[in-house]
Amino acid sequence: MATKQEDDANSHRARAASLWIKLDKNQKAGVRFGIFPLREMAMVEAEGFDPHAVCVALMDCAKTDGGMRD
Repeated sequence: MATKQEDDANSHRARAASLWIKLDKNQKAGVRFGIFPLREMAMVEAEGFDPHAVCVALMDCAKTDGGMRD
């Protein structure tokens, strides 16, 4: 049985993955350098997610999707 912390982490990773798919090439390049799209991050926060956790999960998405290379 997963703990609440594990469930939260999985939830943030899933939300970041769904967001990553929708980002355009420029937004993805920004994430690779630690610049996160304001509108999308505000939306994530309004949905009740921890924006910091989603940012970290987005960086994991960038790493999985080629890291600093586009």
